[in-house]
Amino acid sequence: MHPEDKERILDSVTDALASESLNWGGEYRYRRADGKYAHILDRGRIIRDANGKAIRMIGSEMDITDRMASEHALHLSEDRFRRFMNNAPAIAWIKDHEHRIRYANRAFETMFHKSADELLGQKDQFYLPADVADTVQANDRRVMESRQAIQLIEHVPDAHLRMKHWLVSKFPLPNSDGTVSVGGMAFEITDRINAESALKQSEERLKLTVEASRDAVWDVDLRSKRVWCNETHQRMFDSGNRGDAWSWDCWKERIHPNDVAETWKSFEVCLQDPEATLWKAEYRFRSADGRYLYVQDHAYISRDTEGEAQRVVGSMRDLTELNEAQREKMRMDQKLQEAQKLESLGVFAGGIAHDFNNLLTSILGNVNLAQMEMPSMSPLHPYLEDVEKASIRAADLCKQMLAYSGRGRFVIKRIDLSALVDEMVQLLQVSINKTAILNFNLSQGLPAIAADPTQIRQIVMNLVINASEAIGEKGGNVSIATGLMRVDREYLKETYLAPEIPEGDYVYIEVSDSGCGMDRATRDRIFDPFYTTKFTGRGLGLAAVLGIVRGHKGTLKVYSEPERGSTFKLLLPCDDGTAEDAKQELPSLAKTRGEGLVLVVDDEETVRATAARMLESAGYTTRLAANGKEGLERFNEEPGTFRLVLLDLTMPHMDGVDTFRELRRVRPEIRVILMSGYNKQEAVDRFTGKGLAGFVQKPFQIQALLGKVKEVLDAEQPTG
Repeated sequence: MHPEDKERILDSVTDALASESLNWGGEYRYRRADGKYAHILDRGRIIRDANGKAIRMIGSEMDITDRMASEHALHLSEDRFRRFMNNAPAIAWIKDHEHRIRYANRAFETMFHKSADELLGQKDQFYLPADVADTVQANDRRVMESRQAIQLIEHVPDAHLRMKHWLVSKFPLPNSDGTVSVGGMAFEITDRINAESALKQSEERLKLTVEASRDAVWDVDLRSKRVWCNETHQRMFDSGNRGDAWSWDCWKERIHPNDVAETWKSFEVCLQDPEATLWKAEYRFRSADGRYLYVQDHAYISRDTEGEAQRVVGSMRDLTELNEAQREKMRMDQKLQEAQKLESLGVFAGGIAHDFNNLLTSILGNVNLAQMEMPSMSPLHPYLEDVEKASIRAADLCKQMLAYSGRGRFVIKRIDLSALVDEMVQLLQVSINKTAILNFNLSQGLPAIAADPTQIRQIVMNLVINASEAIGEKGGNVSIATGLMRVDREYLKETYLAPEIPEGDYVYIEVSDSGCGMDRATRDRIFDPFYTTKFTGRGLGLAAVLGIVRGHKGTLKVYSEPERGSTFKLLLPCDDGTAEDAKQELPSLAKTRGEGLVLVVDDEETVRATAARMLESAGYTTRLAANGKEGLERFNEEPGTFRLVLLDLTMPHMDGVDTFRELRRVRPEIRVILMSGYNKQEAVDRFTGKGLAGFVQKPFQIQALLGKVKEVLDAEQPTG
């Protein structure tokens, strides 16, 4: 640029860039390759971003030396001009100050499918839609009024109304009469505009996808050391500046100490392998809030022709919630399997106990009858007493089996748990090792619980003895505490039987020891029947405890670690009402006498025969039936003569419930005593409100049966 023009032109460009203007133009002298100065007409279009900042200039330069140097340049041969313009690749035109076409080259004619004769003298509305013509003319007026050249992009349809994009240069042509015509040239840039638009859309779509992704995405250029990361990655690293938040060292520092060696080694091996392009790993990663997340990391490695790593692009996905959900599902599946195992074992144990109770009913009954008939000085008495004791012990084992199955004999009362434990203090003191020290922390004023006092005593005794044995000879403490707590589903997830009980308020008893504790494998088996870590089997033990808890609709939580002791926490639902006296009542051994006809219905021959002999020994007469159907037939033969029916609950063909209903239909006031090896609660609940007179639990001794019969017959009205 000529030294005299340089400062003026640079000032003009600077002023245009600093302003809000979209156009710039100027004339100056420019040194050509031959060393001579040419006069240049320069026009530019300023491209600005959304904030108005100039980011690009598009311009054209025109050599106007000849026009300014000599007059003959203004009078070029029309023929030469036409030949030149018609061979030009751009469309060109000249319009007068009234926007009428005065010249159009061949490309212009082709574009709009109009001949020169058709175009000359016409305005833009002749070959363009009205709205497009208005826009084009507005741009022309800018040139006329400013007498400055402009360059812009116009969107003009062709003759087929296909929208085309044009890079247009318009410049003023002063006339001798003072008016200004407008000359113009335009290059079609439709393909370029469409490509730029598609690229922009693709970039925006990719940007939105990456930014919206929950994955932490990163891009490292190993040559320039430049780093890019998305917003998720920034949040994970707690940095507001992209590129400043990430480095190899920063990444390594965030990996869990137990995972960093293996993870970093696998990445280095992959990075150095000239043929490796993909890397994948799972590890724990410390996020900005200090939590370790379980993440899955993928990376793609771009290499040059020699296999040298040039760029690494990766994404880190947080799998913490997914892993926790999977672990939770595994825990729930395990608890379900445990519940199913306990349920199946419970059904098995309950069935065996039921059958054994029938056998023991016969054995105990016949022993009692033999004892009654035998002279008091008979040498056979000791043998019969031994049989009786063995039978009672067997009956106790059946009770444990029923307790494990959740079908133990429950005599439900509203009890104060703290008061019940307080009554057991002396018994507990003499039942544990002398090296163990008992500590009590019993809360007062607890809500009552609906429970069988005998079964709860068995639980407390089992847990305390178990804690005492865990302490052993080295000595230690056994602590017993009671209280009230509200439990939610999160707490219940860690307990046994949790799926079966609701959230809410529970009274608890907690037995803790300072003994040897248990590992996970032992904890998983402590409620299995006959499992023990002692030198010999101890029976059902804690399995019976779990069964009693299930029967009372409670739950149990166990805390234990090796060498840190164990804690068993039993939770039982609160009950409305005032607590009753939970002291044990001893059965009366007084002999009873009676009279009348009793129908005995039981599918076990030994049971009904034994029950009949017991009743007959007290003066009653009996009729026997092997099932419900046969019992109805016996009853219908002489319904008015029977004083009482002794009815088994579980029988083939027609069970106790259906038989009871048919008996009451024939004779509504007949008194019925139910017999069952299952607990009273489960058996009697099926007769609630139907007028059942009483219940006896198998196996029963003669005093229990005769006492219940006398009680029922002495009553004025049957009780449910």
